[in-house]
Amino acid sequence: MDATITCHPFTFEARRNLCEDPAAINAANYNYSSSGGAGSPALSMLNSAAGLNVVTYANVTFTTATSGWAAASCDAIRVEAGTQYTMSLYGFQSLAGTSCIRIGWYDASGTFLSEYLGPVANRAAGVWTRLSGTAVAPAGAVTAWVGYRMTAGSAAGLRIGITQVLAEDGAVLGDWFYGDTPDTSTPPAEYSWARARNNSASVKRTPSSSDLIATKVEGPWQQEFESSNQVHRYMDQPSSSLVTVRPGSGRAGTMVARFDNHVDANDAFRSLGYPHLWFELTTTDAPVGLDWLVGLYQFIISPDGRVALDQQEPFNGAWAITIPWTEVNL
Repeated sequence: MDATITCHPFTFEARRNLCEDPAAINAANYNYSSSGGAGSPALSMLNSAAGLNVVTYANVTFTTATSGWAAASCDAIRVEAGTQYTMSLYGFQSLAGTSCIRIGWYDASGTFLSEYLGPVANRAAGVWTRLSGTAVAPAGAVTAWVGYRMTAGSAAGLRIGITQVLAEDGAVLGDWFYGDTPDTSTPPAEYSWARARNNSASVKRTPSSSDLIATKVEGPWQQEFESSNQVHRYMDQPSSSLVTVRPGSGRAGTMVARFDNHVDANDAFRSLGYPHLWFELTTTDAPVGLDWLVGLYQFIISPDGRVALDQQEPFNGAWAITIPWTEVNL
């Protein structure tokens, strides 16, 4: 039967920045390292990151010369072994020279496991640049450091600054965001912190379509009538011919919403998978004899159920979403 499914609320989690201090607020989440001479580094959190959307950054000053590499890093990133991550940061170097992004992997005790080094390039002094890299966390990894590394020796006074750190699952590099990103899109996205502000992952929720048109909805109810065993009375006299006719008793079950294309189907799937979602089903026709199915009904996703998306045979409505439901009156 034809139906329109309307989902409430209209947002789903689209992205998560795993860096727990992406705007460089807390010095405890940033560090420095070097080789070939200690460099006598000093870490400070400074303001006015020119041209960027935040005003704070972590600054490391190497007050003596280094004969090897030198780096400033953020270490507030939780990871899972075997998962692919794409990480990025904005950084600058006060002295011209070669540099790259560095992703280091560490176990639960903080022991270094391995590292990824991005492409090395010669960069000018004092220019904020975005560096990025994609790598898989090795066995045993629970945290990652992402940093801006000068790859060769530097003179005394080298400064490295970093901010706007982004760490996400997968191989796609997206725009930087954090929990306090303003909502400027239309319709607006929603940004929040998973836990404490500037000390937890950031979440971006994206609005989905409010009206999801299913070409067919199968099995919203048992398609049958049942008669009451109760004999009604009329004028205090029993009447064996007067019975109550009501829709099928199964006001919970599973329906299948079908879509003609994967874009609408995935949009609906993400929306229907949102926790605590309730949705409305507006039916526009019904099988002969079941006219009572035409109308507006409200449902919640059954707590013990699972919304599933499946591509079936190549015909109209081939994308099928299985929806475990319970009818409610909201």
